[in-house]
Amino acid sequence: MTCPPVPHGAPLPHLRTRPPGDIRVYGLFIPTPEKRPRSPRSDPCAQARFPQTIHASITWLARGIRHRPRPLWVSVTELISKIRGGGMPRSLMKSNRFGLLLRLLLLSNPAVTLHAAPLYAVGVLAHDRGPFSDRHEDGVDLNVEIQFVPLSIIPYSVRPHLGTTLNFNGDTSAAYGGLSWRLYDTPRGFLDGIVSLAVHDGPLSKDKQGCKTRSDCGFGVRMLPRLGMEIGYRITSGRSMGLFYDHMSHKWVIGGENEGIDHIGLRYRQAF
Repeated sequence: MTCPPVPHGAPLPHLRTRPPGDIRVYGLFIPTPEKRPRSPRSDPCAQARFPQTIHASITWLARGIRHRPRPLWVSVTELISKIRGGGMPRSLMKSNRFGLLLRLLLLSNPAVTLHAAPLYAVGVLAHDRGPFSDRHEDGVDLNVEIQFVPLSIIPYSVRPHLGTTLNFNGDTSAAYGGLSWRLYDTPRGFLDGIVSLAVHDGPLSKDKQGCKTRSDCGFGVRMLPRLGMEIGYRITSGRSMGLFYDHMSHKWVIGGENEGIDHIGLRYRQAF
């Protein structure tokens, strides 16, 4: 017998039309059991048409990508907002054949948060206390920070931030700016990584003998790399409490004296 060829540029019929009773899944149509194409055992032409069908389906996908009305990156913000709201833009459903895959990737990533509003954080921190601290300074510091909306051009939830840590005992205070990276997120908690640069008012150098014998050194430079992390618990959707830690040091980056300093404590965060 002669098997009819698959039309060029056309995928499987059940991907182009929506027969009554079929289920729509983000631009694709899943036929009901009674409408599914016959299996190769019952359809002698199915095996012969298989290579043509694969080629036609790939051509169809490529054509949909080439003729979509706007680049995918332009629609990232709209797409994420629609996904968080439980839907997808109709224009993307019609034009982007990879919308389902993108949705699954976004929803399976725990770093895609439900809260994209700017927020502020206020904390009380132990000064020069932590796993890498020499404890040559003392006091209780006030930390104030603002985190802006996440950057849409960077994967995951990355927020620019500006803040300051103030010491009231006459020791080192600092102002900083950088990025907070959402490493893990759940409805009740989160984990953030922190990378920034800090400008401080501490001494750049101290007695060399004391630096050698007691590790009581100066900071060496005025601007220091700052790394940290925060483990938080959500009280409500817009408020949370977190255990916060940061470390300022230029070890392995710049030579010379390097005192380094740690801060550890609790912070309260609230969205605007």
